[in-house]
Amino acid sequence: MSTRLLSPLKRKNSSQYRFRMVVPPYYRGQVGKAEIKQPLCTDDLGEARRLGTARQYDWLKKFELIKLGLKARDTLAGTDAINGYLTDCPSSWAVWTKPFLTNAMGSLWPKQTI
Repeated sequence: MSTRLLSPLKRKNSSQYRFRMVVPPYYRGQVGKAEIKQPLCTDDLGEARRLGTARQYDWLKKFELIKLGLKARDTLAGTDAINGYLTDCPSSWAVWTKPFLTNAMGSLWPKQTI
């Protein structure tokens, strides 16, 4: 993802600047848009650059949070798949692996001590 600073845009028939940023394809499903367009409500170029930079920073942070959420979802889906595989495995495999999965107390999962 490019972190190059974006220039504020201005429409031909308006004196107000606007923020425009293309959403990377990886995040389009979560954001629901292919590009982000927001008014900056100023006609001063210096102020528009500052506001545009702040908006870009905010959106890049949102993309990072979305990325972490997608990774967490994929991790949970992977855990469910592994748990399902262990419960659906053939009985001979379960018998063979049981000594390796049990702890000293005979439990399949270690108990947490507080």
